[in-house]
Amino acid sequence: MGRGAVPVLKMDKSPNTQNESTREYGLFWISIIATIAIYASICPMNKYFLGNFIYMGIGPALSLLVLINTKARPSVVAGSAIGFCLFIVPFSHWNNEAGGWLYYLLSLPAGFIACLVLGRHPALRKMHFQQVFFISMLTLAFTLLITCLIFLIPYFIAVVTN
Repeated sequence: MGRGAVPVLKMDKSPNTQNESTREYGLFWISIIATIAIYASICPMNKYFLGNFIYMGIGPALSLLVLINTKARPSVVAGSAIGFCLFIVPFSHWNNEAGGWLYYLLSLPAGFIACLVLGRHPALRKMHFQQVFFISMLTLAFTLLITCLIFLIPYFIAVVTN
């Protein structure tokens, strides 16, 4: 190095390094555990807890299992899990009607399709795992939200006209 030269750190930006892989799997497990905890905390703690937990969690669980089965990156699965949580938490606080959970069930197929697209998208295989996590999370949350709102439009029209 000459006089006045600034040392440059050369960093390997490959997403397949051992350290990045370990961090990606850590994010995966933390997201899965947080998702289970969030779904459990939303369910009422009464004699129907297990039934409610299974009812609310079966759709996201199947979507995440399909992602794992298609060998999607762990950050895609983690982002999708948190995306489901970003949808269910506000929805569970907003929903106070007996038939309101129908909107939740009707929006789950869109979340499933979004998971399939995210799991097979080739551009997500080349990106850094943190970018993939946030893209998956936001894509899934907005897909579920927009689908739920589409199903709620007739409900809002009926409320306004009565």
